[in-house]
Amino acid sequence: MRCLLVLCLAVGCTTENVGPTCADGFRLNAAGDECVPVGDGAVGDAPLDVGADGADGATGDACACTGDRPICAPDESCVECTTEADCEGETPMCDAGGTCVACLNDTDCPDADAAQCLDGACVACNDAEQCTEAGQNVCEAGVCFECTETTAFEHCGNNSCDAVDNTCTGTMRTTVENCLPCRSDAECVADHACVPMNDSAGAPRGSFCLRDASAGCNQPFGITISGRATLSGQDGLEFCGINEELATCEAVLGLLDTVECPGGENTECPEGGLCRRVGSLNNRCTYGCTGSAQCDRPPNPGRTCGDGGTGDVDYCGG
Repeated sequence: MRCLLVLCLAVGCTTENVGPTCADGFRLNAAGDECVPVGDGAVGDAPLDVGADGADGATGDACACTGDRPICAPDESCVECTTEADCEGETPMCDAGGTCVACLNDTDCPDADAAQCLDGACVACNDAEQCTEAGQNVCEAGVCFECTETTAFEHCGNNSCDAVDNTCTGTMRTTVENCLPCRSDAECVADHACVPMNDSAGAPRGSFCLRDASAGCNQPFGITISGRATLSGQDGLEFCGINEELATCEAVLGLLDTVECPGGENTECPEGGLCRRVGSLNNRCTYGCTGSAQCDRPPNPGRTCGDGGTGDVDYCGG
């Protein structure tokens, strides 16, 4: 009897409850010969009957799980999840270990800058095979892109790969002429590169194909531009340019193409252009200058730099 009393004290029963009944918070094990805490029994333990106060003790749980791993898995371990229904938010997947994670495979990672699934998290790519979203073909510096300039032929056919956003353009390589807009050095004709240019205030206004000065410069592209990397990253070169403080590529080409401005308004000319009398021709688009070297060379008539007798700013053809 002394041994039985010690056992009862150890497991939570009382001398009055020795036998078929256990104290509150305890229940009989499957063999019916020991009181164990509710929820701590082995698999197969007899469930605790619903008590007289209505408390539901008929759980039969193999483990008592709480906190951030509240679910009892079939192997009696406490886990965060057993199915995706248990997960939400930024970690919607349930991995084999019962933890909610962001991804299980690379295909679960749609962001171009985090396309690799590593240990349940979406991180930067290190291999093109991790770029699984439509339009993603290459991994460059941890980001998935459609193309790079070195892979343009493979992914863009005869068209160029935009050097800024790494997408295939609708422009064929080596077809863009002097002083026309570009998105890659590869678009420009021979001896030209895609050079960032500025407006009259010195702010960027896009990139244009300009001739490499080592190939020789001709009017009206007689202003040397240096100290700028091309859009594709070439550095240390000089280019045959224009006076960006007074003219734009569009305005220069407008004069070369004899664009008219019938109403006499500057707004009828290409960006940066002026509507003036050019030589003997009225209402023609031109641009500001500081010297005749910035204007078209002879035999084109009237392409010197002057104010045309107006007392206004000097322009090509004035």
